[in-house]
Amino acid sequence: MFSFAWPWLFICLPLPWFFYRKLAPAMPQQSALKTPFFAELQKLSVQQSKYNYYRVSRTLALLGIWLLIITAAARPQSYHLDTQLPTEGRALFLAVDISNSMLIKDIDSQPEQLSRADFVKAFTRELIEQRPSDRIGLILFASQPYLQSPLTHDHKTLSQWLSDAQPGMAGEHTAIGDAIGLTIKKLRQSSNTHKVLVLITDGANNSGVMPPLTAANLAAEQGLKIYTIGIGATADEQGATAQHDLDEPLLQSIATLTRGKYFRLQFLEQLPELLTYFEHIEPSTHPVHSYRIQELYPYPLIAAVLLAFLLALLSFIRFLYSTRQLQRRQLG
Repeated sequence: MFSFAWPWLFICLPLPWFFYRKLAPAMPQQSALKTPFFAELQKLSVQQSKYNYYRVSRTLALLGIWLLIITAAARPQSYHLDTQLPTEGRALFLAVDISNSMLIKDIDSQPEQLSRADFVKAFTRELIEQRPSDRIGLILFASQPYLQSPLTHDHKTLSQWLSDAQPGMAGEHTAIGDAIGLTIKKLRQSSNTHKVLVLITDGANNSGVMPPLTAANLAAEQGLKIYTIGIGATADEQGATAQHDLDEPLLQSIATLTRGKYFRLQFLEQLPELLTYFEHIEPSTHPVHSYRIQELYPYPLIAAVLLAFLLALLSFIRFLYSTRQLQRRQLG
């Protein structure tokens, strides 16, 4: 964006014409100087008047200098939009279960069923894209939790690491309490005032050192709000083919203790509705927009100085040339 801070100064543009038209020419204050070679000077002047390119060029140059001076005086400015990502505010961790049970394909979609792992990756990618201004971290857990990414604004790399995660990388069991404990530890090192954990799992806590409810109480004391998401079908819904039960009462208790909420995901069609609802209850932070003003007046001012110097140089060269021509005529 471009503008002038003092555009009213352009009303001064006609001033040279006004003074030229209104002011009377200066009258000579002393007698004229008589020279013996006046006839030669007059003849040379008449000859040069036939070629008035210099006069026209000089007039245009003077007008250009005046225009550049007025332009500089009007203070041209450019505005640049700066987007600053907030360093304070919301910190969101994703704790994703990558136990072997996430390989089960029981998510209804077309043309074939999705595995729980692919379903979770689709959901978390959409969640990350929905929150471009939030600092997001990633914890992968199974028998043990691992910090895959600290809090970051580099969501592209975060999504790539999430896509590369494979069930079984962190063991075969599920340590929900330890995943919450690791999140608490990492968030203690953060200065963010609003702390959120989205815990995604398809099973019950059957591994780890810290009991899930104990970890939930510690999270509540630290101001960490936990949203729990249960993935896949339970044994009652799928029958004997289900390898792990989804402990919904535990996930609901964790969410209640930390002032969060429990969600259940079973179908691909639920994703848009859940993402919309989550954005409503946990609105993402927005970047701070500001305008940076850059003063541009030095550029026309420098151009005016250079043009004036060039005009003075050409005038001096023309003077030397005319003097030499006159000397040749006198000697000739």
